[in-house]
Amino acid sequence: MKSQRPLLPLTALAIVLAGCGDKPGEDDTAKRLVPVEALTIERSESYPIEEHFVATVEARRHSSLAFELGGTIETIAYEEGEAVREGDALATIDTSRLEARRAELTATLQQAEATRKLAQSTFSRYEALVATQSVSVQDLDNTRERLASADANLTRIRAQLDSVEVDLAKSVIRAPYDGTLSRRNSDEGSVVGPNQPILELLETGHLEARAAMTPDSLTGLKPGDLLPVRLGDGSEHRFPLLRLLPQRDDRTRTIDAILAVPDPAGLVRDGDLLTVQRDRQVEEPGFFLPRDALTESVRGLWACFVLVPDPEAGPEAHRLDRRDLEVLHSWSEAVYARGPVEPGALVLATGLQRLAPGQRVRIGTQRDAPSFPSIAADGTIRRDLTPRPASE
Repeated sequence: MKSQRPLLPLTALAIVLAGCGDKPGEDDTAKRLVPVEALTIERSESYPIEEHFVATVEARRHSSLAFELGGTIETIAYEEGEAVREGDALATIDTSRLEARRAELTATLQQAEATRKLAQSTFSRYEALVATQSVSVQDLDNTRERLASADANLTRIRAQLDSVEVDLAKSVIRAPYDGTLSRRNSDEGSVVGPNQPILELLETGHLEARAAMTPDSLTGLKPGDLLPVRLGDGSEHRFPLLRLLPQRDDRTRTIDAILAVPDPAGLVRDGDLLTVQRDRQVEEPGFFLPRDALTESVRGLWACFVLVPDPEAGPEAHRLDRRDLEVLHSWSEAVYARGPVEPGALVLATGLQRLAPGQRVRIGTQRDAPSFPSIAADGTIRRDLTPRPASE
């Protein structure tokens, strides 16, 4: 009996410690479930998209200037990059041959005028002599015809002289409008042919941007609307829409939109490239999700995990159910998708890579879907992706 007494305290201590341990039950089951962050799905009837189109800056008028007649270039009064005014003489060709022709025709004209004067005097005398029958009627008719021939000859010579004067006027290239000389293709002393481009002139003060845009992006646009534009230096501006061309490009099926370019501080030049931004709302039912709530699926689809209550595993238990989605549009932080997910459903927000379909989890934190992009009052996309707190 003495040898068994030391065992009694140890047995009693073991019974006491066993009584102090946690009892297995619902709390144990909840602790074994992985806590996750869940999002509440909200249905949307549309989503905003941001489209970018490259536009080329063009002068409203861009002319290749040439002489209508060939000859030797005598002077070019301006250098490339210099401004000119409408009517300024830009270049001339040698006109010595035309001036000689003008002198010749001037002398011929004087001779024809003298011949006509003589014919007029003869006709006047014959007309008086017919009454006294000193000359025959036939002689009078002959003098009348000679007078008419002299008149016709005068008209022909004057027309030839006018033609020479026109050619002399066209031997000078004049600026058709205010602009800047952008290129000299020839120099003094060069022999050029008719209609051979000599100078390139760009109109100043009237720049336009031409952007090839899709028909959908032009929906609702009208002349006068302001469109966001980004210049090459990164600065952002708003340029007014001037007009939409009536035809569609055969290859790209796009439509050209012409924007006015109110040149800000001389930053834009002919030939520059701009980026025209067009924000619009697309009517398509779906819902927004953060990118972290997606995982790759098959056949180009994506998937998310929906949290389905699982009462058999406990009141807090949820089972992860995989749902395939079609992504309609994406941003850097979010996507707009559609698929078999009901409004108000709970979706796993993050951590999809460490969980599997069918796994039981519990909700650790819950919040509403973030405030995803929307069209602001000025027509641009508002990008406030700050998560909203869970609704009460």
